[in-house]
Amino acid sequence: MDDTKNGKLISKVKKDYPEFVDSVEHLQLKELEKTFSIYSQHREETLQAKENYKELNELKEKVKELSGPFNDTLKALKAKLAYMYLLIQEQKELKLPDCESVTLEESNGTKTTVKK
Repeated sequence: MDDTKNGKLISKVKKDYPEFVDSVEHLQLKELEKTFSIYSQHREETLQAKENYKELNELKEKVKELSGPFNDTLKALKAKLAYMYLLIQEQKELKLPDCESVTLEESNGTKTTVKK
């Protein structure tokens, strides 16, 4: 992690969790490592509880099921739009700029990369 990312992380944690920062920033190495281990174990337990949460998993499956047709349609449209873009380029006898690809950005923020 570079210094910029470290700085952003430190600023965020200090802003969002000031009590936590106060409780750990002056710990000696051994105590800091022990506290780190406790927090890591708590994280693993939380991840396991989330994974075992039946209702959440059922809802995730329902979302996946309901989203499927939309995702399939969007995937097909993305491919078709990219293909039409290439046909338009070809008919106008335009060449791609001196680069390996062109990225199209849709109004929803989705990006499609068309390679030479």
